[in-house]
Amino acid sequence: MAKAISENDNVLLSAAAVLPDLNIRPSDLQHPTESFLTKVFILYLKGFGFRIEAPFNLENASNDPSREKRVFLCKLCRQVEKILRFTSPNKTYTYADIIEPSAKKTRTTLEHIFNYMAYYRIFKKDILAPVEEKIKQRESLMGEIEQKRLILEQRKEKAASVVTDIERAQRDIEKLRNELPKSEEELQRQKKLFKEQKEQLHRQEKRHEDLLAQVKHSEQKVVRNSIVQDVQKEIEATERSIESYQKELAVQKQVFQTQRDEIASNEQIIKELDELREILPIPLLDKHKEHVKHKKRLEKELFALESQNKTSLNNLAATQHQLQQSREEYKRCKNLHEEQERQRLHQIKATKSEIEDLKTSVKQMEEKLANLQVKIKDEESTGDLMQENVRRILGQYWQSKIIRERK
Repeated sequence: MAKAISENDNVLLSAAAVLPDLNIRPSDLQHPTESFLTKVFILYLKGFGFRIEAPFNLENASNDPSREKRVFLCKLCRQVEKILRFTSPNKTYTYADIIEPSAKKTRTTLEHIFNYMAYYRIFKKDILAPVEEKIKQRESLMGEIEQKRLILEQRKEKAASVVTDIERAQRDIEKLRNELPKSEEELQRQKKLFKEQKEQLHRQEKRHEDLLAQVKHSEQKVVRNSIVQDVQKEIEATERSIESYQKELAVQKQVFQTQRDEIASNEQIIKELDELREILPIPLLDKHKEHVKHKKRLEKELFALESQNKTSLNNLAATQHQLQQSREEYKRCKNLHEEQERQRLHQIKATKSEIEDLKTSVKQMEEKLANLQVKIKDEESTGDLMQENVRRILGQYWQSKIIRERK
């Protein structure tokens, strides 16, 4: 009994040393249970870095008859058995030892695995460091071997592809030799076509310049707006002059009417004087004579004013006629200007349309020219490459032939 207690104490001390979080009581060693051993083994394996969790409730493990639980416990026992055999190769630990544990088997098993963990923690650097170094060296050598193997495979594949490329190149050389005269003929034809298109482009540009010159010449022929404005200003000045003549004529008519009224009154006075001549004295007669003279003078002035009025009326009629002619001339110039403007706009529109067509044609010609230049460059580069390949391959062929003849 004392010996069993001493062994239990050793197990407790080892457990406290390697797994401080595991609180083992003496009663757990004297009467071990499935739940207790499952907890111990899970914490123990976690100490080695295992990621392990029970897929069932550890507090109620004895009442769980699921297959998942049995599989987990079997794997747990196999892992514990592997660790146990590091220290005692003949020892075993089975599924029966965990579901129906005995105190003795449990105590000896825990003692061995706890001692192994203590030993592992003390000497793992001395033991594992050389092993890890050897493993790293082995992995490095294996990597180099694999790399060399891959390089060798690549070189074999490359050699096979080089042989295939040489055979294909020889076939291509024969084909290019046959196609070389055709390519040269096509190149000459493309050069000739390029020259013709370049000349056509030059003609189009010259035609474009001629059309622009025609547009400028047409613009110069159109009546300018300034001439029409000058004619309109002259007509307005003539209208203002006619208005001033009409106002002056109205003033003169008023003066003539006043003078006619005055003459009529004088005639009435003369008539009355003639009636009163017999009864009037001589001074009155003298006064009457003066009135007669005054009447004659007024009649002369009236005649002169009527002549002047007639002249003014004639001038007014001539001015109105001139104004009418100016209006008709203005209307004719305006119609002519509008017709010329419409013709000019129509011509400009047609010229612009033709210029746009020419621009489109020139752009298309430039694109064709650029494509043709690219094609010619490609043909020239292809021809140069073909000639270079032919020279290189013929040189290699003759060189190898000379070497074979020397041998």
